[in-house]
Amino acid sequence: DIVDYELILSLSLVKTAAILTGLFSLGLTSAYVAMQVAMDRDRVEVPRVIALDSVAASELIKEVGLVPRVVAEEFSERIPKRHVTNQRPGGRNRVKIGSEVRLFISRGSDQLEVPSVAGGTLVQAQRVLAEAGLTLGPITQIHSDAHAHDLIIAQDPPAGASAVRGTIVRLLLSLG
Repeated sequence: DIVDYELILSLSLVKTAAILTGLFSLGLTSAYVAMQVAMDRDRVEVPRVIALDSVAASELIKEVGLVPRVVAEEFSERIPKRHVTNQRPGGRNRVKIGSEVRLFISRGSDQLEVPSVAGGTLVQAQRVLAEAGLTLGPITQIHSDAHAHDLIIAQDPPAGASAVRGTIVRLLLSLG
């Protein structure tokens, strides 16, 4: 009888210890959750604004209590001009109200059509190519009875071709 009583008492103590351990763990977890909620009160979720028009993106960021700031412009094949290509911090992150959200804005594609400079002067060609975002390359000069002195006869790449900004355009210049 005493052995049975000691066994029952021992099992009872084990059950009590397990219950108390569980309650202590539950209390710690509850305290942690409460602390997180209290600390998160002055935070908001950053809206995801990638691919939105920069004005709409800025307004959306302001609506949640954050400060938008354009930090850079970059070329993008996928995102239209004046739309957001990237943001820091990223969407769905939680930050303090009043924090800054840095925006990167698309300049559009860096692909362009090569303008025609044939028939113009070297000075005109330099201006047109610079305005288009192209680089004046080597100039080859030849004598030509068909073209007046100091006029551009031909160019490479040709007018209308697709090129990336900064592409070098070579010219053939008449010496008359």
